[in-house]
Amino acid sequence: MADPELLEAIKKVAPGTPLREALDNIIRARTGALLVLGDGPKIMDLVDGGVRLDAEFTPSLLYEVAKMDGAIILDRNVERVVYANASLWPRKEIPSQERGIRHRTGERVAIQTGEVVVAISQRRNVVTLYKGQCRYVLRDIEFILAKANQALQTLSHYRSAVDKVIRDLDHAEMESSVCLGDVASVLRRLEMLWRIVEDIERYVVELGSEGHLVKMQVDEMVGDLWTEHSMIIRDYTLSDASPEETIREYRSHAEDVPQASHITESLGYSIRADYLSLPVSPKGHRALRRVPRLPGYARENLVRAYGNLLNIMKATPQELDRVDGIGEARAKAISQGLSRFRREAGPSAN
Repeated sequence: MADPELLEAIKKVAPGTPLREALDNIIRARTGALLVLGDGPKIMDLVDGGVRLDAEFTPSLLYEVAKMDGAIILDRNVERVVYANASLWPRKEIPSQERGIRHRTGERVAIQTGEVVVAISQRRNVVTLYKGQCRYVLRDIEFILAKANQALQTLSHYRSAVDKVIRDLDHAEMESSVCLGDVASVLRRLEMLWRIVEDIERYVVELGSEGHLVKMQVDEMVGDLWTEHSMIIRDYTLSDASPEETIREYRSHAEDVPQASHITESLGYSIRADYLSLPVSPKGHRALRRVPRLPGYARENLVRAYGNLLNIMKATPQELDRVDGIGEARAKAISQGLSRFRREAGPSAN
């Protein structure tokens, strides 16, 4: 998963930003440049000489001062050009894999100070962004768009796969035949899908103003799947942790997609030889959410009163009416809504 601070840094140089406009001008002019986005004490301690400008940032001003050989110091918000033609002296013992002087200096400054540094190669027109230990090379927009479109196709495929396992879970819930392996399978599929979404979101960040159509497609494909994800966790967790806390817990076990054992442990279940075959019952949060205009507090009261979905479905409207916050009209709506849910679940696709 990408470093959030690196993504924030990439946003500053994404297409549509004033800084990206200046970088594009510098690339076309083949002058090269070394930019530091930060003028705090850690940076200023490394600055030797140069011209103090303290002038309002504009793409044209940055383009002009980039014609000089030294580094350019901007404030962190890219609102002012603080210094031009400055020499930077980071610690030489900081390791660097870069061969060019400009890029090697930029990498060391970023590692030593934690600030964002942008190096533009004069000969190769390669733009490299450094943030702490992270290194990122800006890529051509057409290349990023092609990668984003490939990822969108993959996301569409995985969304179909997720919809299928959720339909199978619906059927199993109506048949009272859910096992822990079914729940783990759904949550693992969702994790695979979110990995693809995260990749596309990184592409959207890189694309800047060119990425809005990609973002719209992702939003349409994902819909309210995050809420569905949360409700599945609430239905099957034995822990008092929130869905967000549970997700963070099982994600912390692996860089890649968590295994079934990681997921079930985070839900509060013990791992034993036959743990995936363990029968489990949903509390009913997800099914009740499908009842139109049923408030959250009413769902909570029903789950608290009946314990699980099967008991709620067995209850008559008169019995549901006795639960605090339900009432006669809502009791009928709940019975009708759950009956509709049973019909829609239908026979399993397996």
